Amino acid sequence: LAPAQAGDPLSQYLLALALLKATDGTQDLPAAAAWMSRAAAAGIYTAQANLAVMYFNGIGLPQDYVSAQAWATLAALSGGPKTGALRHRVTAKMTPAQINESQEMARSYRSSRP
Repeated sequence: LAPAQAGDPLSQYLLALALLKATDGTQDLPAAAAWMSRAAAAGIYTAQANLAVMYFNGIGLPQDYVSAQAWATLAALSGGPKTGALRHRVTAKMTPAQINESQEMARSYRSSRP
């Protein structure tokens, strides 16, 4: 927990996975979403892909196709394998306006990163 709290993106991602997949009664979906968001924002493409799935399915946070598409796009741009299928699945549920919004969200995020 300490490395995740100190800002280590990989530790944040691993903590998110542990909270997401826990079967011993310690599963905490909102906390998993929060840690996954931090790791995704740090550029961990597997966190970006997982966050896209979480948004798409409404796991630990409200279902949001625009955010799902934006994070899936970022994961694909970061080199995430198999993210194309996820992007297509999300796109099939979206309106053209939502697609444009998600593309702008992804562009904005990418341009704000060093």
